[in-house]
Amino acid sequence: MKIQIDRDSRVPIHDQIKEQIKGLIHAGQLRAGDQLPTMRALSIELAVNFNTVIVLIKLCALAIFVAVGLFAVSGASFSPFQPMGWGGTFTGAALIFFAFIGFDAVSTAAEEAKDPAKDMKTAILGSLGIASIVYISVAFVLVGMLTPTWGLAALGSSPSALADALGQHGQTAVAAIVAGGALAAITSVLLVSLYAQPRLFFALARDGLLHDRFAQLDPKTHVPKKTIYLTGFIVAFFAGFVPIGEAAELTNIGTLFAFVLVGIGIIWLRRHEPNAVRPFRVPLFPIVPIGAIAMSLVLMLSLPFVTWMRFGLWLMAGLWIYATYGLFHSRLAARKYGIPGPALPPPP
Repeated sequence: MKIQIDRDSRVPIHDQIKEQIKGLIHAGQLRAGDQLPTMRALSIELAVNFNTVIVLIKLCALAIFVAVGLFAVSGASFSPFQPMGWGGTFTGAALIFFAFIGFDAVSTAAEEAKDPAKDMKTAILGSLGIASIVYISVAFVLVGMLTPTWGLAALGSSPSALADALGQHGQTAVAAIVAGGALAAITSVLLVSLYAQPRLFFALARDGLLHDRFAQLDPKTHVPKKTIYLTGFIVAFFAGFVPIGEAAELTNIGTLFAFVLVGIGIIWLRRHEPNAVRPFRVPLFPIVPIGAIAMSLVLMLSLPFVTWMRFGLWLMAGLWIYATYGLFHSRLAARKYGIPGPALPPPP
């Protein structure tokens, strides 16, 4: 009794497994009490359902904050509208940027989507639009709730700004609900990150840019278990020993730099591979990619110098891995330039 996985199929892996399990049951080959290790591969579906629940909890908590806090908004809190000027606005945007990332993580699930060409753009643009509305609404209400005794300085130093803002207006019960929603928010972000990073390791290894061990799937669960454990260890280490502010700034500059590279990549591919198949085309080319590059660079330049120093060290480490391994094992280079490259790792 063995589950067969077709990696070239457009059908998601967990759907392939479920259909084959149904066939085994109907054929009488699966009995109660049988140990079917491949059932563990369905854990991804459970993770998605769990994440959906906690995201709904988070959205409900934010909706409650906006609905209750809206009655405490004062127009005087918006004057002056930019107390630190445009420089302060861009610096603040660069520092808080980590709260507005994660949409790129959706792309790591492309191979498991039923219709990637349609589902990916709908998921990324849809989630980006919803999150933008939520962030703007929460920011408007939060700033409007500032008081003479609880101003910008108190807001900036508050470990739980939304709950504290409600507490300043006597809404302690609602503040407790919102604080619980914040816990759900952190959980959902961690789950998405732990979902995406192992798949990035897997894709890089499959392309030859990392060692084949990163592309090995567990023979029982058919998931990259080693990279999942590695990601969990790395996240736990940095969570335990790196201040969250410094980790956020490093995350911001790394993500912004990735966006710069994506913008450059779009322009380069349009110029050098105009006939490539493109299920999704970036509109208003080249205005959109050039604008993305420019805005990302502006935000990067708004970050502290020490963040640039740490980013430089991190970048050099990545370039060292590419120069010593990826450059000589890239399967893309092997196909394009005829350089001998390693074979694809065999399926488990």
